[in-house]
Amino acid sequence: RNNNNNEDVQLLALWSRTVMCNECSYIPLDEEVMGGWDAIYGGEYDVHGAISCPRCGSLFTPKIAFKQVSLQQAFDQGMEPSTGLPPQIRNEIEEQESDNFHQVTYISPSSLRDGLEQAVDEHGEGILERGKLREMYPELFFNLWWLCARFQLPLPLAVSRDEGSDLRHYCAIAAWDRQVALRGCYSCAKVLLDNYEFVSSESNLPSISESAESLESLGDYPLLSKINVSGYYSNVWDHPDLS
Repeated sequence: RNNNNNEDVQLLALWSRTVMCNECSYIPLDEEVMGGWDAIYGGEYDVHGAISCPRCGSLFTPKIAFKQVSLQQAFDQGMEPSTGLPPQIRNEIEEQESDNFHQVTYISPSSLRDGLEQAVDEHGEGILERGKLREMYPELFFNLWWLCARFQLPLPLAVSRDEGSDLRHYCAIAAWDRQVALRGCYSCAKVLLDNYEFVSSESNLPSISESAESLESLGDYPLLSKINVSGYYSNVWDHPDLS
């Protein structure tokens, strides 16, 4: 937690529907990307991160995209009306301004483990600090966070209290499509804002800076414990946005 920062909670939207095959314009499903890691020919060991297109067999490199937003930004974006067709039936990838999100190569769990072991061998266990791994090995960092979010696991990285370190709370929302991931961030933000009484009504939303002291109620408890979707408490399932 960073007591000097009003935007003490950050949400990270992660999604894998980011690229299409250059030859046939096919957009692979997430399970097709994972199936491509096991292919003997055209696998990721021929070209880093590349897999064979499940339709035409051409090589392409899948990506994971991510966008970091504050609770206020996530709530505001979620209130905007959705446009276009649902992602399940669109045959193109929604164009985005490059400065609105970032991408890393989508690698297999075995490659992720190899990369982490090499990083530890080179830099020692100190590299497994959240800010340091993110800065020095963003591909490993965001692939690890993607897997943790997919399996509803906390990010197993230490947070340094050194001067200048990022001590904010983070919560990642992983989905196949950008719109779904950002909608998940909106639902998460709304639950947290409601939980800490940041919002008195949907038409009257105070800024986070006006309610910064309420963030102290988070204490040292993991942020995920506030929005557990594994059934630890029933009011999560009764919430209109998460149900």
